[in-house]
Amino acid sequence: QQAASGYPLDGAALQELIEELLSRVSQLGHTDAIEPLVRDFQRRDPANAASWQQLATLSYQRYELGRDVKDLDSAVEFARRAVSAYPTSPEKLLVLADLLEKLAGATGSLDARRDAANELQTALDLESQRIYVSKPHRMSQALRDELAGRIARLRK
Repeated sequence: QQAASGYPLDGAALQELIEELLSRVSQLGHTDAIEPLVRDFQRRDPANAASWQQLATLSYQRYELGRDVKDLDSAVEFARRAVSAYPTSPEKLLVLADLLEKLAGATGSLDARRDAANELQTALDLESQRIYVSKPHRMSQALRDELAGRIARLRK
């Protein structure tokens, strides 16, 4: 916390603090306390897609704790913004796809189901084009197979 407040123009320490706090959320009040930190991080580093991902995580945690589908809708919207900010990241697409799949399960939305399958396919397509990413940082064949199975299931 001292590092985050000691360097008001740098977002790195604040980002690390937020990530640590996100892993400890266990009640709705925690999400309310973290959100202003994420907004400050956005102010410090507006081009960083991580803040949108953090807001998606916070909204999903709110959904898990309170079961309000509006929070799940918000999580999807924030994840979409994270993808928009970093469109070549398969990881961001996988998070969006997971949230869309959860939204489809919670609401029965066929559109969310279709969108989840499309995002998974885009993530797989991008992964296959990542020629400069070292092998340990690439998707395993088992994960690619699992994603292909999810795509097939979602498209039924």
